Amino acid sequence: LARLRAEVTSPGGTTEAALRVLEDAKLSDTVARALGAATARARELAAACPD
Repeated sequence: LARLRAEVTSPGGTTEAALRVLEDAKLSDTVARALGAATARARELAAACPD
């Protein structure tokens, strides 16, 4: 991912500015927590369904 980012991001450009904001907001942590919550809920729903 880092290599792709380097290839498509111009120094001082719009993509770099946007990525900086996302990184500062710890977006990857938020996405990981959201996926964890969705996975946990999916397991709860699956457990509630009869086989």
